[in-house]
Amino acid sequence: LGEDGARLAKRHGAVTLEERLAGGQSPESLVGELAASVGLCPAGTETSPGDLIDTFSWDPLRDAPG
Repeated sequence: LGEDGARLAKRHGAVTLEERLAGGQSPESLVGELAASVGLCPAGTETSPGDLIDTFSWDPLRDAPG
């Protein structure tokens, strides 16, 4: 959620995945950032989807607000 409590959207200055990659962010950094946002790895981790499969657990996701 944005600071205004509404769902994040482009009005909050969000950029697309394509724009982030074109801006120089590595795919591994992007995957790590998304995984960290749901508790699948520590913040700042660079990883790949394949690496996450080996360590995947539903436990961090069960605690997330529904």
